[in-house]
Amino acid sequence: MDGNAKDASENDHDGTPVGVDFTAGKIRQAALFDAATDRIATASDWLGTGDLSCTAWVYLHSYGFAANGSGRLFDNGKQYFTTNASSQCLYFTSNPPNGTYTPVGSLLLNRWVHVAVTRTRTGIANFFIDGKRAGNIDQFSGTPAAGTTNVFIGNNVTLERGWKGLIDDERFYAALLSPWAVNQIYNLTK
Repeated sequence: MDGNAKDASENDHDGTPVGVDFTAGKIRQAALFDAATDRIATASDWLGTGDLSCTAWVYLHSYGFAANGSGRLFDNGKQYFTTNASSQCLYFTSNPPNGTYTPVGSLLLNRWVHVAVTRTRTGIANFFIDGKRAGNIDQFSGTPAAGTTNVFIGNNVTLERGWKGLIDDERFYAALLSPWAVNQIYNLTK
């Protein structure tokens, strides 16, 4: 994602920024979200139910807009990657109510952190923070379900899960990245 929220791949999953400012980031122009109604909305749900990986550089000012502090990195109504304020960690689900967490205290505020989640077509998920595995290996995140909304970055469709901080170089892959590949992305972009 660059300053104009364009998809850098050949897939044309461009996003429409609403209320989002762009500023100097870790890698390039980062999207700055105020945790209220800011979001980047894409024109469809392209996450799918197959293998999926997402990586991003994040700089959190708080864990999110909602009372429970759950700012969304992405959300399609079924699958979402989010913060958890009470445990100061990351959470991912492929289909609620199932979901997985990084260890308590693994996500700190006010510093750049590289985060990633990988998920198989059967719902087995793994987290990575700064290029290294975070938490238990091969956690069940729910059987992947098709989204009920378009993909939103920085919020959800009802605008009640706003991200508070910066998201830079967010990447999505319709593939299962290996731990080595996630570490390479981290090392090449740090």
